[in-house]
Amino acid sequence: MARPLKDGVGYFPKDTDFYNDDKVKILRGEFGAKGMYLLDYLLCDLYGKNGYYTKWDKNKCFLVSDGAGCGCVPSFVAEFILGCVRCGIFDETVFNLFKVLTSAGIQRRFVRMLNSRENFTFYEEYFLLDINNEKDVPKSILNKIAFKKVSDKENPLKIKENPEKSIDNAQNKIDENKVNENKVDDVMKAYEENIEKASSATKTKLTLWKNSVSEELIILAIEEAVSQNKKSYAYINAILESWKEQGFKNIDDVKKHQENYKRKNKKGLNNYSENRSLSDFEKQMLERRINGN
Repeated sequence: MARPLKDGVGYFPKDTDFYNDDKVKILRGEFGAKGMYLLDYLLCDLYGKNGYYTKWDKNKCFLVSDGAGCGCVPSFVAEFILGCVRCGIFDETVFNLFKVLTSAGIQRRFVRMLNSRENFTFYEEYFLLDINNEKDVPKSILNKIAFKKVSDKENPLKIKENPEKSIDNAQNKIDENKVNENKVDDVMKAYEENIEKASSATKTKLTLWKNSVSEELIILAIEEAVSQNKKSYAYINAILESWKEQGFKNIDDVKKHQENYKRKNKKGLNNYSENRSLSDFEKQMLERRINGN
């Protein structure tokens, strides 16, 4: 009887210029040769077990420390993971939201190793690729891919465990979920009506933003991107990052900032558009942020 096919793979491709990647250079500068060894160990573990992701928690940190050896104590491993997230080796949004290590690059390589599989199911919340982009997902692989939700597995409505409180708790959870879903839907509706159809990765990122700022502020950022003819998630994200750095959490904060700016620049120095939220200087800074300058 043949053994069931595991989710992971027996090998993975590694570019010959891997160590010339800026992200890898940053890691090497901070963590040295031991960091490079640990990165290789983590990638082997990731591809070998789940194929495109690894769940990260305290226990996993200890297991990696024990498996890697060579002086990779748990504290070093934990700090190294944060370094990987900071420099983009692993996707920051998915890590913060789900404590999962993955990246678009890892997934892009993994889907190209599915030729021998009849099908493969991804967790929708972890998926970072655009299935409509053949550079991300080749057409030959597209019909093999299915999706499931991690939320269905990890957050079921547990009615039988607490029978004395089950009805109230269940109803409260349902009502709370409906409110949250409606808020997310408003953001997604604004994004898809004005920008483009949101990929799974974009949906995840917009949902994460909703945990930091108000829904109305996200929609305002979308409107701002449209008004500047910068219809991309990258520009919206740059706006929200800029506002977050300035401590803005809702529309009122933005309006106060705009009014203060106008008061300080009454003598012909005001470069705000009459009905917009960004000054010309802020637009220039956003462009620099997006371009990495």
